[in-house]
Amino acid sequence: MILIQTKKCKNEFMIPLTSKGIWMTHKKWVMVLSLLTVVFFAGCSSSNEPDGPPVGSGNKNMLSYKVPDVPAKFETIEAKGTGKGEQSYYKNLPNVSSKLHMKHVQGYTRAYLKSGIIASFFTHTDGHTIMTNYSTDVVIHKYQRTGSTYDHPGGIQSIGQYLFIPYEEDGKSVVVVEDIENSLSEVNRFSFNHKAGAVGITDFTITTITNTNDTNKKSYYLLLVGDDDKYYAYIAEVSDSISISGLTFTSAEYFTLKDVNCQGFGLVTDTNNNVYMIATHARGSGAPYHDEVHLVRIKINIDSGGKKSVSHEKLKTKQLESSDGGPEGIHFRWGAGIFIRNDGTFDLLATRKYIESGKLIRDRWSTY
Repeated sequence: MILIQTKKCKNEFMIPLTSKGIWMTHKKWVMVLSLLTVVFFAGCSSSNEPDGPPVGSGNKNMLSYKVPDVPAKFETIEAKGTGKGEQSYYKNLPNVSSKLHMKHVQGYTRAYLKSGIIASFFTHTDGHTIMTNYSTDVVIHKYQRTGSTYDHPGGIQSIGQYLFIPYEEDGKSVVVVEDIENSLSEVNRFSFNHKAGAVGITDFTITTITNTNDTNKKSYYLLLVGDDDKYYAYIAEVSDSISISGLTFTSAEYFTLKDVNCQGFGLVTDTNNNVYMIATHARGSGAPYHDEVHLVRIKINIDSGGKKSVSHEKLKTKQLESSDGGPEGIHFRWGAGIFIRNDGTFDLLATRKYIESGKLIRDRWSTY
């Protein structure tokens, strides 16, 4: 028997073939030889659901989707959110919006699972990480870290099947890496002697020409950790031989974005391996907040001796409005982050301050 397998999509199925190799599908005859494996695409929508993480060098489960011409994409962000007050229903959670304790949503992002599902991730002041199906809002998994060290998670970002979550206490911080394909299990952690209000993670490749005119390519991860308006950079080399549990980062110094204290941001690598920071920021003290997003080019230098450093160039700023902009409404002050889509676009994400009656209202600003 021969199997024909369609591309992963809503109409995915396996078709057995007899030795005669003749079946009729979608009103079309398909003929194959008994020893030939045929791959075809049947009835897939144009939603471009992923087959899994992006394919490339290094750890295949920890690669980002690349975005062509990030500055041009940034220009397409419209001032008003397109989420129209999307609501996320947490049917399995209690009402954790106690204003007496000022416990509120901290981080917010989305990611593709290998199954093709888009998952949403929220972190909460009390140490919760909540994972839901974005389309149905059904809770897939929730996990709570206890202890004062984990009482204040910040802005989050995912790469491949891993979610990076910062926690801070008394001027120090730890970034925990959770496996979104395995019940949010911890697979690594990194400790720092500075705060961590938000983190961003991406991969990139540096191409050099040797003295013999050979092309040499090396791939790296960039982890950016925000401490108020200081952003500390850490770099690790990508290698097939190094798993996520064995990954280590070395310092590449820091840069300052004056008066831009992000509750959530994201790193984006373009198709030419330029790295950008999409920095979301809520300016003001809540009466009212003024939401804005900054496009920042991050320039990475690794010299012949292996010393690493970064610099930055602030390129653009946009003022944004949400569908629910009251003091406790949807702002980049609360749950904020980005989602890089597999079609080369990205979304800016934000939530209201509190989960109330099992419900959280959110918004998004899309590129195209």
